[in-house]
Amino acid sequence: MKRTLSLTLPREVAPVFPDWCIVCGREHPDHRASLFAAEMRRGHSFFSGSYSLQVPCCTGCAFSLHARRIISGWAPLLIVICGLALFVAIEPKTKSAGPIAWFTGAFGIIAFVVWRVAFPPLFSVEPHDTFIVYEFRDVAMAEGFRRVNPRCDAPGSLTSA
Repeated sequence: MKRTLSLTLPREVAPVFPDWCIVCGREHPDHRASLFAAEMRRGHSFFSGSYSLQVPCCTGCAFSLHARRIISGWAPLLIVICGLALFVAIEPKTKSAGPIAWFTGAFGIIAFVVWRVAFPPLFSVEPHDTFIVYEFRDVAMAEGFRRVNPRCDAPGSLTSA
């Protein structure tokens, strides 16, 4: 299991990123990736608790960063839809279609959770009411981010998540 390192900044402070790709670490990347994160706690709308930022990123790494974020967001819903499609497809042929579809869906969800724990994202952003959490899988990137953002909270900085 890989560790992620969390750094927090107050919401009103604009983050500064070192001049290297947030995914591969290459210096002076040729692109900036725009990221959007929403706070999805009870009582918040999708847009009122949202947060967006631009991070330095290589063109190729930007594609993989966005692809992983999209897949991670849609995967649970797609697993459930595939389980229902399997149920509809095999229901006329067997009486055990329900358990087969249920176990297939459960296996898919468990595999997805194991994948997320074993291979956390290289970089992620999680907005809260008064602060933003930036999570890094690479210690050097986290230290570089902390160095150029002196207002990173010390108590929540560089803790294992």
